[in-house]
Amino acid sequence: MNFAVLRWAKTTPESGVTVNREIGRLELRMEQSGEHTKVNVLQTTRYSQPNNRLEAELICNRDPLLSLRSWKLRSSIEERDDCLYEVSGRREGDSVQIEDALAPRVFAVSGPLVCQWTLVLSTAVSSRLGGRFGLLEDLLLYKPNQQLVREPDVVIGYRDGDHKMTCYSQRGPGVLPLHYYADEQARTQLVTQGALAWALAEAG
Repeated sequence: MNFAVLRWAKTTPESGVTVNREIGRLELRMEQSGEHTKVNVLQTTRYSQPNNRLEAELICNRDPLLSLRSWKLRSSIEERDDCLYEVSGRREGDSVQIEDALAPRVFAVSGPLVCQWTLVLSTAVSSRLGGRFGLLEDLLLYKPNQQLVREPDVVIGYRDGDHKMTCYSQRGPGVLPLHYYADEQARTQLVTQGALAWALAEAG
């Protein structure tokens, strides 16, 4: 799945029309392998010159939440040799170990553990999801006691007409409200948080 990364620019008071500027792309590739699912992430964003580039490989359980087992992340700024950061981590039982060039970290977790990229792939089937989960934001920062709450359906206008979207909000400590909108084909079409949004550009 390919998403356009959008940033709110302005809203015209007279018409209510909102301008969202594309500042990057998010590519998610999922591959089933035995009992596990591998997810590859490529995210490029441009807040100013040059691009921020993030690559990750996630090994997940084959459950509705795609809960994390192990992961590797590489973050860099294009044309800058001094801005490279690499980290890896894994979950074993009720603990997580994260290692980078600075020092290893170990901390306790409970329940399913996900990140923002796996949630994009799993929220379309949220009718099967229940209970609370932990969010490992950017595969680094642990935010426990998250939950998905079903919200009223919304109708969004497209070039070929109106489409009804199932809406879920993510709520929990340390996060601004996130909203996920999935279409009738179980594809997450839109994710919004504050001034940023991910809009589906190619289902794949």
